[in-house]
Order: sequence, then structure tokens, then C-alpha cells
Amino acid sequence: MGGFLNELAGVLAIFFLGSIILIPLLGITLRFALKPLIESVAKLQGADRDESMRLLAERFEGLEGDLSETQRELAELRAANEFERRLKAPE
Repeated sequence: MGGFLNELAGVLAIFFLGSIILIPLLGITLRFALKPLIESVAKLQGADRDESMRLLAERFEGLEGDLSETQRELAELRAANEFERRLKAPE
């Protein structure tokens, strides 16, 4: 029984010492391996955001144009209405 415990203690010691060395090494390796991937994903999301903002700006400009045209048409209708009112008014 004593031999088994000594072997188990040796295996556990190697496991824990290996973990002390391997976990930070794995963390550093993952950081350098994943950093370019994460930066690429962030850049793609930024590009999508820029494209969305551009599309929104185009739609907004279109709506501004529509509003200007509607205001111009309303002014013409008011002028035409005023003209008709003056024609029908008794002198």
C-alpha cells in the first residue's frame, strides 16, 4: 500500500508541477494565436458598421429630398389655391 501512495504522490506532483508550467504557457500561446483572429473579427464588424452608416446616410438624404419636394409641391398648391380664390372673389 505504501508503494502505491508513493507512486500516486509522484504522479500528482508531476501533474501539478506540469500544470504550473503548462497553463501559463498555454495561455501565452493562445493569446498570440487568437489575437490576429479577434482583431480580424473586430475589423469586419467595424466595416459592417461603416457600411450600415453609409446606407443610413443615403436613405436619410433620400428622405430629405422627398421632404423638400413635398414642401415645394405644397407651396405650389397653396399658390394655386390662392389664385383660384382670387379669381372667384367678387370684385
